[in-house]
Amino acid sequence: MPSLSFLPWQPSALLALALSLTPAIGAQNLRTIDTVPYGAAPVALHGQDAGANWASAWLGVDANHPVALGSWWQFENDVIDVGPMQSHGINNGPTYSVDVPSAIAAWSTMSLSLVAANQDHVDLTQHLSKYADLNHGTIAVWLKSSTGSALTVLGASDSSDPSHEIALSLSNGKPWFDVRGDLNSYQQVFTATTINDGTWHHMCSVSEGNGVTTLYIDGVAVDTRHQGFFRYVFDLDSMSIGRNVDSGGPQWYFDGLIDDLAIWASPLTAADVALLAQGSLPPAGFAGTTVPVGPMVATGNLVNSALLSNGIIPDGNKIVSETSARAGRSFSDRWDLTQASTYYLSCTLRREDSNAAIESALLEFTDSGATRGLFGWDGTGNWVVGGVGATTGAEVMQANTDYFCVLRIESGAIDVASLKVFAPGANVPTDDAGITTVGTGANQWTAQSPGYASNADMSTLWLTPTGNNRIELDEIRMGSSWESVVRLAYGQGCLGAEIQATGRPVIGSGTTLQLSSGTPNNIAVLFTGFSSTTSMFGPLPLDVGLIGAPAGCTLLQSNDVSILTIADNLGNSSFLLPLPANPMLLGVEAFAQWLCLDPSQTTALPFRLSNAYQILIQN
Repeated sequence: MPSLSFLPWQPSALLALALSLTPAIGAQNLRTIDTVPYGAAPVALHGQDAGANWASAWLGVDANHPVALGSWWQFENDVIDVGPMQSHGINNGPTYSVDVPSAIAAWSTMSLSLVAANQDHVDLTQHLSKYADLNHGTIAVWLKSSTGSALTVLGASDSSDPSHEIALSLSNGKPWFDVRGDLNSYQQVFTATTINDGTWHHMCSVSEGNGVTTLYIDGVAVDTRHQGFFRYVFDLDSMSIGRNVDSGGPQWYFDGLIDDLAIWASPLTAADVALLAQGSLPPAGFAGTTVPVGPMVATGNLVNSALLSNGIIPDGNKIVSETSARAGRSFSDRWDLTQASTYYLSCTLRREDSNAAIESALLEFTDSGATRGLFGWDGTGNWVVGGVGATTGAEVMQANTDYFCVLRIESGAIDVASLKVFAPGANVPTDDAGITTVGTGANQWTAQSPGYASNADMSTLWLTPTGNNRIELDEIRMGSSWESVVRLAYGQGCLGAEIQATGRPVIGSGTTLQLSSGTPNNIAVLFTGFSSTTSMFGPLPLDVGLIGAPAGCTLLQSNDVSILTIADNLGNSSFLLPLPANPMLLGVEAFAQWLCLDPSQTTALPFRLSNAYQILIQN
């Protein structure tokens, strides 16, 4: 055990100097932490670059896309997209006809003519990334056909899978909108009324931000169901007008005429759809519904006794969503799921309302166009996690309850996502080595996905409520180990000594490190170090009971600076750790541990040691 090198002069100044000279290394295995207050009043959250290593502020809903019209193919003797997305197609066989809907004859002189037997289609695959992460939007088209069987008007798919696609189509003459995806697969939105009668019809699907889609025929709503949009399908790699492509090859070629096909990156209103079907205005005349940027931020702190057991105490105002809008934030250190690695996220999550019905909610990770890791609860309150065929957990979420959640993604050729949910009062273990199965036990995952191949890297975190519940999110931490996203207080003290901290370790401010259950009226030393794994005495943790300290005493940090104090008559002491106003300290990690002399011990080294505390310097 090291000797106690007490400082004869202003220990706070020396420690501040040591911190200021410490290289700005990333915290051990910790990639991102987001804990700062978000403001006193609820406002649209466009971003607080909090903690460390965020690549961007919170994104608005589909921030990379136009709020209004995205694409409009007029088919005026070409397949040019005159909308802002400029998704010009590649013509593979279709010709053009002067037969156009009379309602739009004021601006349309030609339509696209496709023959299924010739496998006519327009390829849009090179533009797929513009649509792949759309959470909501509208597809509208004029069509004319007299053919039965399955006919695709517009389709996007994962061509490696037999049935993963988004398609606006006809099925034996019945209008049909279907999203068979990885995130959710709901009932098809359709009507039994056939429109393959050889006359022009207007067909429109409107997908809201909360996953509800309405299908309109000739301006009249015919069906509304819980359904998604492009982002609900992972690994989209094919997009066409007039066909779909799956693992069996191209299929469902359209036979007939198509005109004025348009896509909006926002929902149209029922009144908008009716005007479109009447030909009152061309597609460019409709802006769509403005979906509020979310989530919102609100005052107050989440307090969860489960978190007190492992040191993570929410600071500042939580992130709140009270609408169906989703919001995302990019992070700088991408999670490369093509490589064999393990990634972790922790956060607090809560559904706060008194509704009898439970709306599902998800935290999602995405790459540029697909969801890779997700967790939340389903409509019955079961915790769920994962990608393809996510399994339902054994534990049911309760309303108005704070949960501490840890998500682990083991990546490689096959990815597995595991979720552990801790209710208030739960004991949070120091590692996940003993968590092996799924169930309700302390050493079981709450939910776990089957293996699925994502073949991507993740760069964005989305908060996505799917209903009108109030969803609260706080304390996002991302790392490459369980310890990095769970631990602040860690290890075990001996003879009852404990360390605690008050105040966030903010650059230019400080945090107070407290000792409890030390030796009354005796020497107490705060040791601080910049490693929790190695020291001049060897690897950490180091059992100093083997070299003369009381049994159970463990050195948990590298002892780079020591600070002398005197415990009070209750055995308590404290020290305000100053943090220089140096932006290079952002993300620097230090560790603290109390030692107090205890003359009552008969060992060669008569003292007691506390557990340790991780200090992650924030802004």
